[in-house]
Amino acid sequence: MVLDISHIKAVLERPHTTAPYELGGVTDDNFRGFNVEFSHFHKYIQLIDCSNIQHTIIIVEDEKYWQETIDWFKQSQYPVFYKQNEEIFQKELQAYALKNHLQTLHKHIATDVIKWKVMYYYEMARKLGFYTKEVGYQRKGMNDNFWKNFYFNTNYDFVLKDDFEYAYNCVDYYCPSDTKVDVLERKKKFKENFLDKYEFGASCLSLSY
Repeated sequence: MVLDISHIKAVLERPHTTAPYELGGVTDDNFRGFNVEFSHFHKYIQLIDCSNIQHTIIIVEDEKYWQETIDWFKQSQYPVFYKQNEEIFQKELQAYALKNHLQTLHKHIATDVIKWKVMYYYEMARKLGFYTKEVGYQRKGMNDNFWKNFYFNTNYDFVLKDDFEYAYNCVDYYCPSDTKVDVLERKKKFKENFLDKYEFGASCLSLSY
């Protein structure tokens, strides 16, 4: 199990993106896993733009990944398109959108996987909540004391300064190849990206495993 720790901050400005999975922030109807109430973020709570993904398709541009992609998405039942020719592909896409009543929805293509692209069709809605952005990140590097405070807790988002300071004191050796210099550098970066940037009512220590 590898630990990912992010320093997330509540912000007032909407993210400059068309990616639906990066829009929406935290809303009053999806607020869970925090060790405080929703009202803790009152300075940043407003009506925010939230995305609601309606449909997803997969696009393959290299024939050698065609069968592998079909097999990979078999369980999800996402339709897989092979983009061999741009003009033909656009016609197929328009016909598919018309058949499935997707023409009025927003679109976004994610290209972070080499073998295929993912196109999302989504609609926008306004909900009470707050936008967020990541201002710090650390992967692994915590000692056993960290798990005593965080691992067995039902929460996975911690917002108090004490939480940040406790985590800082747990930055330690991760594997035998780590040196004292490695640990000192890790602690320095954690201080810079977590403690120094901490803001009460905005900051959140977000964990994922």
